[in-house]
Amino acid sequence: MNNAEQEFIHQIAELNRIDQEGSLIQWSRHAITALVEDGLTRGQIEIALKECVVIEDYPHENRPLPDCLVLAYLVDGVPIHAVVALNFADKRLFDGLCTVKGALER
Repeated sequence: MNNAEQEFIHQIAELNRIDQEGSLIQWSRHAITALVEDGLTRGQIEIALKECVVIEDYPHENRPLPDCLVLAYLVDGVPIHAVVALNFADKRLFDGLCTVKGALER
């Protein structure tokens, strides 16, 4: 686990919550579909990402950005996980597979 990655995710999630356009996190179509299916909002995930833990780093070969799997908890304590790509240069996140509600129960 890379603490710099984890801290970067926390910072961007917090900044995105106060950014009127919410443009610091790019959401994939797959992530938006998962949100709708699970009845969640982007705001709920952003709040959870502020306290997430990186549980697995993915190899950087053949990937445009470094990415990792994170575990986070919604305000009501429900666990979720997300695959997050980190764009350090542009200070943005790309959420490619955002949320599986009850991730630990599956």
